[in-house]
Amino acid sequence: MSVYLYPIKQAGLIFLIAFALLMIPTMIFQYRKYGSVSTGRSIILYGFLFYMIAAYFLVILPLPAKESVTNSYRDMMQLVPFAFVRDFFTHTSLRLGSPSTYLPALLQGVVTQPVFNVFLTIPFGMFLRYYFDRTWKETLIASFLLSLFFELSQLSGLYGIYPGPYRLFDIDDLFLNTSGGMIGYLISPLINVFFPSRRELDRLSYERGHTVSYIRRFIAYSVDLVLLGFLSNILNYGVRAVGLSMVSPIVYPILFMVYFAVFPVAFDAPTLGQRLVKIEVVSDTNQTLKALLIRAAFVLVFFDYGAKFINLLWDIINNSNTAFYTLGVLFILGVQVLWYAFIAIHLIYTARHSHKLFYETISKTSTVSTIE
Repeated sequence: MSVYLYPIKQAGLIFLIAFALLMIPTMIFQYRKYGSVSTGRSIILYGFLFYMIAAYFLVILPLPAKESVTNSYRDMMQLVPFAFVRDFFTHTSLRLGSPSTYLPALLQGVVTQPVFNVFLTIPFGMFLRYYFDRTWKETLIASFLLSLFFELSQLSGLYGIYPGPYRLFDIDDLFLNTSGGMIGYLISPLINVFFPSRRELDRLSYERGHTVSYIRRFIAYSVDLVLLGFLSNILNYGVRAVGLSMVSPIVYPILFMVYFAVFPVAFDAPTLGQRLVKIEVVSDTNQTLKALLIRAAFVLVFFDYGAKFINLLWDIINNSNTAFYTLGVLFILGVQVLWYAFIAIHLIYTARHSHKLFYETISKTSTVSTIE
């Protein structure tokens, strides 16, 4: 059992890294396609990712020492079809006239290894039919190609890392892995007992996508802030280079207002971050530019300058040695707690009601999805 647990543990570590790297791109992909992130879909996709990593590691691990690997390809290839059937009768303790040998024979490696090769790809066939909606012919070809990839990985000495094959290339494995994929294809309808169908997942995702979630907005806003930071740095270098350092403090706020208000109106297009997750800001009245300017001003003052103001207060009190230091710390801490508490309570309240934040109500704007 440990020979299987070790690769699975290593796969789990790699999966955590892959999860961290792919989480935001996966969310953006779902927002772009469906308008919402489905928990069920995420479980399925990340489950498929973990399965593929685990299956691959089960095939290539554990790795041997290089000096123990042969460079003879002929000795590491088994090209006789269905040799595993012959091995079952010739290399096990099975005696047809002795029922007591049946169970021990079934637990021997010449039996468990072919069974493992079948079970290895059963989930692959299930995923292909259930989520990716592949036909049986496509599943057959994909299962065969996956098995061939596994075998060639071993035959190539892990793509040249080893001087030769470090595991046997067995033609029977191609048949067994492909059979496992087809078994998975046949039994995949059982998944619908526990999970909704792919079409149902899509329908629910599109329905939820009409309401723009706060996470979706946050991703768009974060992308826009990164772009604004990059542009403002370039402009600041420019104004300093021409001797206009006094203009530097107003570069960012002007750029902020232009990017979030003037640009969308002038080009009749959402910002880069909004376009990425397929949302846009619209005016509830005909005064679009005025509405977007008011909205951008409130966002800039409350979120950007609000955080900077609190940090400034901390810097002032930390650099002072007055008798009111303790009172100052308590005051600033109270202001910071109230600031965060207002944001949290406001988000919770509006999430249950209108999904309209205070600066949207004041500016008479709305954030809408552009998913059709």
